[in-house]
Amino acid sequence: SMAPGVGEFFTFPGLTVSGPCRMMVFEGVVGGPMDRWTDVGSPEEQLERSLAILREHFPHEAGNFAGAELTDDGATLLGRITPTVRSAVGELGNGKLVFGLGDAVVLNDPLTGQGSNNATLAAKYYLDSIVRRGQQPFDRHWMERTFDEFWRGWGQWAVEWTNDLLKPRRDHQKTLLSEAAEHPALAASIVNGFDDPRTSYPWWFDPTAAADFMQARKEEDTSAFDVRDFRSALGQFATGVTVVTTVSADGRKVGMTANSFTSVSMDPPLVLWCPSKRAPSLGDFEEATHFAINILASDQHVLSRQFATPATDKFAGVETVEGIAGVPLLDGAVATFQCRTVSRHDAGDHVIYVGEVESYNHDGGAPLVFHGGKYHATASHPDF
Repeated sequence: SMAPGVGEFFTFPGLTVSGPCRMMVFEGVVGGPMDRWTDVGSPEEQLERSLAILREHFPHEAGNFAGAELTDDGATLLGRITPTVRSAVGELGNGKLVFGLGDAVVLNDPLTGQGSNNATLAAKYYLDSIVRRGQQPFDRHWMERTFDEFWRGWGQWAVEWTNDLLKPRRDHQKTLLSEAAEHPALAASIVNGFDDPRTSYPWWFDPTAAADFMQARKEEDTSAFDVRDFRSALGQFATGVTVVTTVSADGRKVGMTANSFTSVSMDPPLVLWCPSKRAPSLGDFEEATHFAINILASDQHVLSRQFATPATDKFAGVETVEGIAGVPLLDGAVATFQCRTVSRHDAGDHVIYVGEVESYNHDGGAPLVFHGGKYHATASHPDF
């Protein structure tokens, strides 16, 4: 529950040493009506103050906690958070380096619950980088590059989204929230932002994108199939992952992640891919004469996420070389196909792009695989 100018209240189940419980979380605007905790001296006083705030600002929730009791003497917690992003690399007095992780480096307001996400995902990024590093030293350059990879792939999106939720709601966001009460697909999309803030871009921030997004989610609620379930069924077909790139009329590098890629013909050499009609960069591909299909390696999952999330510069930190017609080619891809667009075909909510391959290269290696909504690495079948 949200109360403009006051704060938020949410609840979720938990498990303590004394058994299951129901957690109560209050996020108050600094200096606002809920900022009333400095005189609380005991867990019992904190519970009583919590119930008083519920009755005053969230009466529809108060009845659910009328008989609330503390699970134990350690059942309460108070604190203030200032969102902060620090340098990921610290230097000790003896000159040795320490590599920061989680809240020690990226500290978000707990409103959006991103603390655990940041910690576990940073650990995963770090582990992948350590494995790739092998026996080489873990020096400052490696630490900074590894954190930058995490920041580009996850951290920056969680920070911007969390900080935005601390601001007053803008008109298009109020509309999103009110419409979500009537449209389950839209409600699910908003809730999914807490699992992956990158899915909230750009529609949570941009009024035009929000209008298009709402319309699309409303259409899902009236479609012949449950769209999410249908998408899940289609996801049982394992695919590779590509980043399709081109160059815009004004010289900007353009790219988007796609797994809708397949070969079409050997003579002439044709391939196709299918971007969504709602893709922000679709206009750039329509104006371009050429595009490139970059098939990602298994250790390039960060690039897959990076190019799947709207951003001012998706190519930040990405090494490229210039291909035919100035199209950027991604370094490290297991294969790259440089294509001239020969035809476009309308296909429902997507467009089919057919390209003739004018040049290609394949350095080999293990490809990135997408199946069942998750990334996977390939392995030889045990029967072969």
